[in-house]
Amino acid sequence: MKEDTFTVADYLLTRLQQLDVTELFQIPGDYVKNFTQALEKFDGIETIGTSNELDASYAADAYGRTRGLAAVSLQYGVSTFSALNAVAGAYVESSPIVVISATPGSNDRQIGDMYDVLYHHSTGNLKCYCCFRNFEYISWSSKKNRQTFSRCYHTQKTRIHRCL
Repeated sequence: MKEDTFTVADYLLTRLQQLDVTELFQIPGDYVKNFTQALEKFDGIETIGTSNELDASYAADAYGRTRGLAAVSLQYGVSTFSALNAVAGAYVESSPIVVISATPGSNDRQIGDMYDVLYHHSTGNLKCYCCFRNFEYISWSSKKNRQTFSRCYHTQKTRIHRCL
């Protein structure tokens, strides 16, 4: 008998729902496909697709201001760079947004290192923390906890819980 696995995506969606987030703004893509698939199966949070990352992030900012907490799901790399202005504006105005993003998997990073492959949406540096460091100065969690991103990765479930 196969047991259902409770993933990080399931945990994050459950916590968002518990905190009264009923809509999530999203730019779908292959790096966040597992999260997108979990969201499609999850009852209680609707997906609102937007035309680009900046629109999704500004919409999440407005949602956060009116509802108390917002969430946006984005692609990796260039996608997160595109969202920075809206997320920084939300931070300045104390509008809470959970930014959900994903990176190329460990197999992709290994292939990239071995064969010098450049992946789409990438800056050429597939280190897991690369694009997320840009959020360090506009993120409550990184300001509050001052932990390195590698340590955060190993304690992600606890950190997600603290952030939410």
